[in-house]
Amino acid sequence: DDFLECMKRWGEGEYNGVRYLSPHTMMHLDDGFVMPNGVLHSPTDLCTHELHVTMDEHFLAEDRTLDGRIGAADAFYACREEDYPKDRHEDWECLVDTFDFEANQDPDFVKKNSRPAIIADEFAGDGVDAKWIVYGDVLGDQKCSILRLTLAPGAKTNFCPESPALFHTNGGRGRVGRLEVRYHQNMKLGELYPEIGFLTQAALDRGGVEIENTGTEPLVLTFDFPQQAHSQTPGVAATSDAL
Repeated sequence: DDFLECMKRWGEGEYNGVRYLSPHTMMHLDDGFVMPNGVLHSPTDLCTHELHVTMDEHFLAEDRTLDGRIGAADAFYACREEDYPKDRHEDWECLVDTFDFEANQDPDFVKKNSRPAIIADEFAGDGVDAKWIVYGDVLGDQKCSILRLTLAPGAKTNFCPESPALFHTNGGRGRVGRLEVRYHQNMKLGELYPEIGFLTQAALDRGGVEIENTGTEPLVLTFDFPQQAHSQTPGVAATSDAL
């Protein structure tokens, strides 16, 4: 009933207050996290790395963000037609009936879905720290995984996983194959920055790529792997132990 009342106030000019219904649990910095479908997550002061399975569905129960300066209507109505038909827009009773409120109030939500970082021995080495931060089964299958590599200044390694991957530069500067990469802050919309790239199948067929830290700070890279990327799902045993 409280959720329905919040949604009935959606778009009326004042904040509808839906975030007040959400329980809050402290998170550990550097832990990974698996976000299940159908659960709301609100803006945070932490920088999050989100890997979405299939798509990032838009359902914003919150009608205003950034202290009311940004309206959320455009993103809210970007839902797929089959998920939220246009003739049901603002039919709040229908929306609340299909909403999994119990999952959104789960007191063990963080415990069930957090992924404490685990060592990836196959990629670690001298001056190279390798950890899985998203691993195990996601939605009952090997849907996705994220590996974090941290190279000390001057360190280098040959990186050759089983599958192509997308990577982000999260700290420092260096080289991934022939690509010079560097972490940026205060980026501007419309400008290109050398911090995201792809590790291709062609590169893996040649034996992988050399990664080198050419800076004075740790080079931090995260690699996003697609579904069924590994012959052995990373951290399956660790997942059951952590939970």
